[in-house]
Parts: sequence; structure tokens; C-alpha cells
Amino acid sequence: MVWVTLWFQHRAQEWKDRAMEHIGEGLAAYAYRQASNWNQMKQAALTRFREVNPEINKVYGYCNISKS
Repeated sequence: MVWVTLWFQHRAQEWKDRAMEHIGEGLAAYAYRQASNWNQMKQAALTRFREVNPEINKVYGYCNISKS
């Protein structure tokens, strides 16, 4: 569960980084949309996973699951 959440978070950050690379407005908008999609998947996963394990942020020492 933690790895899935962290993977979604990682992919969102990758797309945010791409959007910041001065690639043009159209491509930046696309990159921000992709980041948003990955972040929504992370949030959906966290919502479901917290039903099973309310302390998912503390599992196995992974405390870097961001809230955004």
C-alpha cells in the first residue's frame, strides 16, 4: 500500500518538474494536468488504504507521504 502511494506521489512530482522546465504554455498545461491526475490517484489510494490502516503514513518508517 505504501509503495503504491509513494509511486503515485513520485509520478506527480515528475510531472510538476516537467511543467517547470519552460516548455511552452501548452505543454506546461498538459504536464500540470498529468501531475493533477497522479495526485488524485494518490489521494484516492490513501483514502482507501486508510480504511484498512489508519496509520499508513507511519508504516515501515515511510513518513514522506505528503498530504497534497
